[in-house]
Amino acid sequence: MPEKKIKYYVQALRLERWPRSLAIIPGFVAVLVLDRTVISTINLPVTLLKLCLGFLLTWFISTANYIINEITDAPFDAFHPSKKHRPLVNGEISRGILMLIWLVLVGVSFAAGHLVFNVNFMWSLLALLVAGMIYNIPPIRVKDIPILDSTIESANNPICPPKASISRTK
Repeated sequence: MPEKKIKYYVQALRLERWPRSLAIIPGFVAVLVLDRTVISTINLPVTLLKLCLGFLLTWFISTANYIINEITDAPFDAFHPSKKHRPLVNGEISRGILMLIWLVLVGVSFAAGHLVFNVNFMWSLLALLVAGMIYNIPPIRVKDIPILDSTIESANNPICPPKASISRTK
């Protein structure tokens, strides 16, 4: 695959939006503040490693949601003054390859989440993924409904794993 095409695929992932996944950190801090017994039962290096992995998996799901956004917005972007130059709109990258990248991101997120975290973390990842689908995919596509657009965006950003994700319990 030519280097220019790889650049276009990376651009479609919108990786620069990673700071939004930092929403996982307030949830982690809230657990430590609200349940002081957690502090006495955690192994700090392992917990920090899990926090980083949780951030990474959350970022993967967010990136998967951006892929869906890129694909579902392409027909509308064709009429936008600046977005009409996006590689997917111009046929420079493949929708199929984007979907394959989506599948890998979602698969890795859920596989790693299942191996390292508990079911509550998995539900959090699923909630984030479903929120992105509801936001982007017809027939619901709430991004086209002004009040629901801002509401789902507001709800989507702070979806964080609950307390029980710190330890691997079933």
